[in-house]
Amino acid sequence: MPWPFTRNSPLSARAPAAESSLSCSSRFAFKLFRELSRQGDAPNLFLSPPSVMLCLALVHELASGETRREMLSALEIRGLDRAGLELEISTLKSAFATRPGAVTSLANSLWSSKHVQIAADFQSRLRALYDSEVTTLDFAASDAVPTINS
Repeated sequence: MPWPFTRNSPLSARAPAAESSLSCSSRFAFKLFRELSRQGDAPNLFLSPPSVMLCLALVHELASGETRREMLSALEIRGLDRAGLELEISTLKSAFATRPGAVTSLANSLWSSKHVQIAADFQSRLRALYDSEVTTLDFAASDAVPTINS
């Protein structure tokens, strides 16, 4: 029996299987997988849809206008109220909960230009909901952007 997730399998993620019954994060995961699997000919694809969704949802929090509307659609969260979005984010974060034999942690960070002011209530929301740090940097300075390990 062939591996059920190969490109030639009839069980491919390209089939929109009753997506209306899936959670927002599941619909996003399948949509992301379909899109990324179209790119190139690599037979293996490894990604963490919850990680991608959490990062994009964090950016969505500060988006407005057409960008915000497009992100609502892309993230499959159109129609969720604030409480519904918070529940979805909490559910996603639970995928990273520490388990026996494994320790995980979230490391979300939002870096903004010193020319952008993020209101204190937004910063509090990002810290509370996404466990995110908010850092203001001078991107014009050559040494402003720290390396991932610093």
